[in-house]
Amino acid sequence: MLAGILLIAAGLGLNFLTIDVFVGTQFESWLSGVGVGTILMGIIALIIGFGIWKGWKIMWIIAMILYLISAVLLIVSLVLMLMDGETIGAALLVPLAICLIILFYLTRKKVKEFFGVGG
Repeated sequence: MLAGILLIAAGLGLNFLTIDVFVGTQFESWLSGVGVGTILMGIIALIIGFGIWKGWKIMWIIAMILYLISAVLLIVSLVLMLMDGETIGAALLVPLAICLIILFYLTRKKVKEFFGVGG
């Protein structure tokens, strides 16, 4: 839920920056769009965080889907970078490790029982 609050604050900051600093420039509409998108992501993160805190089964399913998609995309990125001969840094490995840890945690018996998921 903290991530949601931080995203909303960042989005509001970007929108205020757009209003105060970049009025009339080419960055105005782009930065405003990014700010609105960030606010929407923050609201979604708050809803998911609240649902996970309350143990809603649908949020467990959504979290599993999102983390599986993230892990797959990070692995694909890793493979593509290795095929291009690029060096792999922490910017790719840390999020992948976090995704895998969260997926491991979500599949533990007590966590699944908390969410009312079979198994």
